[in-house]
Order: sequence, then structure tokens, then C-alpha cells
Amino acid sequence: MERDDESGIRDGVDLSIVIPAYRQGARIRQDIAGVQAVLASLTPSHELIVVVDGSDDDSLAHALACEADQIRIFGYEVNRGKGYAVRFGFRQASGKIIGFIDAGGDIDPVGLVAAVQTLHETGSDVVVGSKRHQASRVVYPPIRRVYSAVFQLLVRLLFGFSVSDTQTGLKVFRRVAIIEALPHMSIDRFAFDVELLAIIRRVGFRKFAESPVDVNLIFPSSIGGFRPILRMFVDTIATAVRVRRIRRGSDGTPGAREDHDTRDPHEARRTRVHSG
Repeated sequence: MERDDESGIRDGVDLSIVIPAYRQGARIRQDIAGVQAVLASLTPSHELIVVVDGSDDDSLAHALACEADQIRIFGYEVNRGKGYAVRFGFRQASGKIIGFIDAGGDIDPVGLVAAVQTLHETGSDVVVGSKRHQASRVVYPPIRRVYSAVFQLLVRLLFGFSVSDTQTGLKVFRRVAIIEALPHMSIDRFAFDVELLAIIRRVGFRKFAESPVDVNLIFPSSIGGFRPILRMFVDTIATAVRVRRIRRGSDGTPGAREDHDTRDPHEARRTRVHSG
């Protein structure tokens, strides 16, 4: 049953990672255990936020079985899309560094170590896990490579990104970048990654870096079919138009606004879920 969110933003958390999950079933337990082990190796001051994006299977029950002090579980009835789930998780996040990793086991969570280390070592605002990083190890169907190459060309033409891969589901950010970007975000599904990066850049965060990932796409893609891919292309073009309407931030502008709680309080109350 649902009940109000009583946890809120926590003080003194260094690292928050969100896992958006949809129809993972018992597999979500492995995801939670794997990511939690990596976070514990990085810092004792961390939290793992799992957002079950629609409760039409037993994913939420399995996730709730893993709930602990540093593992926070949220869910809601209707599937809204990865973008919505990640944004929801971001609004619950307390960390000085905030990130996300896809559920399903395709991406080795150890990649979070390289991402966080790269953020610290380079002083970047954003670190994206990249399949094209020279140290990455990738098992990837040929047709997905073609889709990815065409899409990244489109993204480079529309946004001028320096990063070589916007779509891998592992990214970390400085908290202030997320706070500045969240009010402008609206895409719920697969073009979410591009929107997030484009808005962060638009509002004044210029330092992007890439880190290696291990990707093994054993199972079929959740994108599934031509129509969702076409929708992602259309959403990406629409995002390019919309982002240009956002007031541009200059270097040094980020962080000028006071850090604040970015959660929609009505959304949080509506969707905190516990068993019982």
C-alpha cells in the first residue's frame, strides 16, 4: 500500500545513485546487491535509491525485500518511462554527487567507481559512462551499433556535444548541476539522457568527461522495435528546439542559486510505497 514519504533529503550524504527499474522481477535483487556493494566500496556516506517504474509485476515486492537504511525504495502504479523514474529518484537524492545506473545487469556497476573517480580527478560537472571509451569492454549487437552511431551523429549536429556516447545508462553529476537542470526537464522516455545533458550544458555547466564501462547486452533491448527509435529521434530534435529557449548560463554561473530541495512534495507523497 502507499504511504507518505517520511524520509526526505538527508544531511551529510556524499553519493546518491538511482536505479530506475521496470519489469525486473527477482532480477532487481541482484541489481541492488551489486550496486550497493560498489557504493560501499566508494564511501560509507552513500545511498541507493530504487524507483520501480510501474507495479504491474512483482518487481516492487522484490525491491522492498532489500530495503535498508542506505537502500531506499520507491514505486508507483503506472509505468511512466525511464526519464520520469530517474527524475523522481533525483528529487529524493541527498548526495553531493548524484548519478544513475540502468537496471537489468547489462552494465557492470563497477563502472561507477571509474565515473566517480573521474569526476573528482578532472573536476568535471558531469561524467558519462561511454561505450566508446578506449578502456571500455562492450558486447553489443551490430544493429544496435548502427543505431547508436547514427543517433550520436544527430546529437553532435544538434547539440555540439564533445562526449562520444550520450545513451549508456551510467552517469554521475555534481549535485548543483542536477538542481539547476531539473526544473527544465520534461522527457519521460528514451531521449531523456540527451535532454538532461543538453540542459545541464545550457544552464552553464561546461566540464564533461567520459569514463569506461563494461557492457554486455545479453537480453533484448527495452527500446524494442522501430517506432520507439523513431520517437527517440523526434524527441531529440524537439529537445534541441526547446533547450534553445532556456536562458543560457555562463561559465561560473552554476551554483549561484542556493542548494534547495528539488522534490515535488505532492509527487513524493503520492508515490512513496511500502509493503504491509
